[in-house]
Amino acid sequence: MEPKRFLKMLGLLVAVGMMFVSQGATTMAMHGEQNNANVVIVPGDYATIQEAINHAVEGDTVLVAPGTYYEHITMKSGIILSCSDPSNSCVISESASPSLNTALVTCTNCSAGTLIENFTIKGADGNQYAYGVGVELVNSHTRLLNNQIRDNYRMVYSGTYIVAYSGQGIKIVGEGKPRIIRNFIYNNRSYNFGGGISIDSGSEAVIYGNIIKGNRIFNWGPDCDGGGLAIKSNKVVVSNNIFDGNWASGNSERGGGIFIAPGIVPKYIGNNIFLNNDPYAVESDNFDGLSYNLFFNNETAVPSLGPGNIIGEPKFVNPVVNDYHLMNESPAIDSGDPQPNHNDPEDPDNPGLALYPALGGLRNDMGAYGGQEELLLLIPIDDVTISAPFAGEVNQNIHFLAEVNPDTATIPITYTWQVSEHDPVTQITGISDEVSFLWTTTGEKTISVTATSATNTVTDVHTILILVTYKVFLPLTVTP
Repeated sequence: MEPKRFLKMLGLLVAVGMMFVSQGATTMAMHGEQNNANVVIVPGDYATIQEAINHAVEGDTVLVAPGTYYEHITMKSGIILSCSDPSNSCVISESASPSLNTALVTCTNCSAGTLIENFTIKGADGNQYAYGVGVELVNSHTRLLNNQIRDNYRMVYSGTYIVAYSGQGIKIVGEGKPRIIRNFIYNNRSYNFGGGISIDSGSEAVIYGNIIKGNRIFNWGPDCDGGGLAIKSNKVVVSNNIFDGNWASGNSERGGGIFIAPGIVPKYIGNNIFLNNDPYAVESDNFDGLSYNLFFNNETAVPSLGPGNIIGEPKFVNPVVNDYHLMNESPAIDSGDPQPNHNDPEDPDNPGLALYPALGGLRNDMGAYGGQEELLLLIPIDDVTISAPFAGEVNQNIHFLAEVNPDTATIPITYTWQVSEHDPVTQITGISDEVSFLWTTTGEKTISVTATSATNTVTDVHTILILVTYKVFLPLTVTP
């Protein structure tokens, strides 16, 4: 390698390693698990983002300098596409001669190692010849992290009249497991399904920590659904987002904030803040699991609400300039889902208190700054139960079975057995664990088991009475 190029790459790597310190950014160290990965620089090594992606291989990072890039990007599986500035100063934008055929960024069959971070992905502000979609994910596990996805739509005319919008911020198609994490999704518009984000049937998408604002559905025909988010999958998780000022308008408008298609029951919708969405914050014909959300200047159209929902002003710092951090007096602090897999991160210098920008204790803060992505999909243990007899004999092996509930709890689980007159036994297994113990003395013995997963710890205690069994020998009677 030429000395100048080596020094340039070394300097950029050092700078990037020190740069990504904000919550929305991702450090290069997090991507460093790939072996033999290379960093490709745009425009240093290649003039365009697409050219750099074409020359990259799985595990490589395409590192882009600030600027505006008038391109339509087709991602490769396993590529990390990163703007070197976490303040979103790398702009992927629609050109003056837009395309009706592809989204600005397309991922098809991309693996979980595929990441797009720190970009602004911006449409053509209504150009009638644009495709209008910002990001399209097809059967992909792609992560979108800390991006601004905005102004993606095209206008549909009848003569000189605008009769509809076409496009979307993010279009999710197929059965992938994409992760939409801490993005600002703003002023995207669509014709009939999902202005900000649309999720097709079969997808296991996670929508977490985003600000979804000012997105719109508009047409004069039927099916005008989901200004902010529209869902057609039972496997979707929507947690710790802010839905502000999204709306659906037309002859048949439904779900300004979120629209859930008929018959669909999403996996989880909780810890969100809904304000100023029209016509409803959430609309569904049969979903009754809407829990631990805050509503302000909204109504809902669902059969019934789950637990923990509150109504009140969220008290953001300054939403006019998109500062949605919570003020100290916000009712959203420590009001989210109390399950431990929704907890805020702990401040290492103040045990028991949340790490900023979360506030208060460790219970989830509603809104975009509470919770932890890495815990969100984990299923906590409700309880553990020991199955065993209540009496036994000395010098006899006695069997004990511990089982956790629910049987869908996140594994592995560590079981620690504390038993009278025995050393502790620790085993790492799944939703159950088995041990046997023997006692040489009589009396009541105590057996406890502690089950610990990535989310929480539960304990059960069992007692057993150990007895001596006496054998009675009857005299032998001989009949003459």
